[in-house]
Amino acid sequence: MDSAIYTVVSNANVAADGTIPVGTVVRRVGCDMGVEGDAIACRGIGYYAVDVTATLSPDAAGAVGISLMQDGVQVPGATAMGTGATGQPMALSISAIVRKVQCGTTTLSLALDSDGTAIGALVENCTRRVIEI
Repeated sequence: MDSAIYTVVSNANVAADGTIPVGTVVRRVGCDMGVEGDAIACRGIGYYAVDVTATLSPDAAGAVGISLMQDGVQVPGATAMGTGATGQPMALSISAIVRKVQCGTTTLSLALDSDGTAIGALVENCTRRVIEI
């Protein structure tokens, strides 16, 4: 492991299909990762293990979830969905490995996925752990 970052955000209102804020950096090791806006920036070429846990309370009854995005494109298989009642907390998690093959920076962000229902959510708690492997 060359670099790692761990972040947490609490009580963030996110619109349907909006980006979940990164929040506060709790721990950071190494120089290959940092925060750029609402994304984690990875600078080293190689593979990154990403773990996300989130507790969401939907604004309306229906399906809502989270999707991991790499440079604005959804990472295949890195989506977690749930169906809940208005204001009912639901726990979701994602584990994925992403690859950075070019020089420069790749960004990892989280999108609130409303599955076409236009439902926003209160992100009660969301942690992200990214480790360069």
